[in-house]
Amino acid sequence: MYAQRGFTLVEVMVAMVILTIMFLALTNLQIVAIKAVEYGRRFSVAEKILTAEAEFISTQGYDNVAQNNIASQMGNNYYSSYDQLENNYKFLTQEQQQCGQEYERCLFNQVEVERQWQKDQDQQDQDQQDHKLPPYRYVLKLGVDTDYLGITNLARCQLTAYWQYRGKTHQMTLVFFVRKQ
Repeated sequence: MYAQRGFTLVEVMVAMVILTIMFLALTNLQIVAIKAVEYGRRFSVAEKILTAEAEFISTQGYDNVAQNNIASQMGNNYYSSYDQLENNYKFLTQEQQQCGQEYERCLFNQVEVERQWQKDQDQQDQDQQDHKLPPYRYVLKLGVDTDYLGITNLARCQLTAYWQYRGKTHQMTLVFFVRKQ
């Protein structure tokens, strides 16, 4: 008799089930990776905003910080109340809106960062209007303490960026000092 070659129907079916489970796991892994990259992007943008704002506020000097004459690198002035922000930026909890005991006052700002597709130049020109991505929105909260450690010529500033991602509010904080020159 001839020796049988090949696979039985049961072996083929078992192999297909195993491959399907593997592909589903890989698909899930890809989704998790995409979410992690998007969160990393938002975190990176927040870091750049905080750094730029802190440097800009530092250059305005102690007197402007002490007297609330603070402009923004982003072109918006800081507001003395969270309620003055546009509705798109009102996602902070009551606790997040509070200034904290160590700061005399808090100021608020709203920042919108436009996003763009990463395409080659020909496709970008054609599809720019068709595929506009929603912008990233950040709320900046600046806490100011002009009498830090009893030193009258030193202001401690705490700048916090808040943003929403996947239904949760995330934050990043930067503390810096402005001194009188």
